[in-house]
Amino acid sequence: MSESSNSKFTILIFSGVLSVIVGVASGYGVNWLSEKKAELTYDITSIQAFPGQERIGIVAVRISNSGKKELENIDATVRFSDAEVKEVLFQGLTPQMSTKERSNVRFQIPFLNATEGFSVQILVSPNSQALQQPTVDLRAKGAIGIPSDRSAGEKSSSSKDLLTLIASAAATVLALMTAVMIKLRTSNVSFSEIVSGITKPATGHSGDQRDVFAYVLGFCGLTGEANLIRGWPRDLSYWSISDLLTDRWIAEGDEKNIRAGIAGFDQLVGYAELVPSSIRIIQLNIARLYIALNDLPSARKYLSLATNSEDLVISKRINLNPVFSQLKQADA
Repeated sequence: MSESSNSKFTILIFSGVLSVIVGVASGYGVNWLSEKKAELTYDITSIQAFPGQERIGIVAVRISNSGKKELENIDATVRFSDAEVKEVLFQGLTPQMSTKERSNVRFQIPFLNATEGFSVQILVSPNSQALQQPTVDLRAKGAIGIPSDRSAGEKSSSSKDLLTLIASAAATVLALMTAVMIKLRTSNVSFSEIVSGITKPATGHSGDQRDVFAYVLGFCGLTGEANLIRGWPRDLSYWSISDLLTDRWIAEGDEKNIRAGIAGFDQLVGYAELVPSSIRIIQLNIARLYIALNDLPSARKYLSLATNSEDLVISKRINLNPVFSQLKQADA
């Protein structure tokens, strides 16, 4: 056997052993970093009270399996100290059991997959104008529900994902280096011909909802509103921003701004990643703006879009607005 053949054979044996060691070690590392853990969390995503003769409040609670392990026998109770429960609506999952009492709601879910979640919307009658935050008792087999800490959760998740990425990247780089070394020693192919990088631009828009909304408003010529939103000190959801801007434009009565606002809302629905419930509220606000322009056919169109599926919040908002109620009766 020639010296060249011996050298190639030695390189192949060494590279093979190195690949096995790297593969086994990285496999154990990734498995350790990705160990499944149970984590049950809840988040009170919305508390709204509508003043008037008949006080009405709406509370939304989001329950999530934030871990990487399936959860069984989820049992939750939402208690109110200053309000009476009137109606309950579940979105995402249907509970196995649900009971409604004067001051609390209890429900049970048999199974919740990893990263899966669902929401419960509760219509209440507050004892006073202000609606206090309810208490949530949440548990499952082997887990106790805790409030979701977004900042801590994101940091923990980012750290774990980063370690997993580093371990996987190290294994990939070592395997690539081994393959390149073998190829360079056993052929006349150049290094540049063996190794090539392919990069893909990021797709999709991510960021603060205020910034996304402000971008769309600026695109539609509403620079004043765009700057206002960017300067708000607290994080607001898309539907909440649309409520505020709709009230502002209707109060000002500027037809140009109202039409630009309608265009902005339409652009937002097509541009941003929105949950269906937020889209319906925005469509309902577009209908309000068309009513302010006395364009009832267009208002009826968006009212129909907003009511194309069952939504407790949309139903209550329509009941609070006499014009919406008249349009619905006319369509019936």
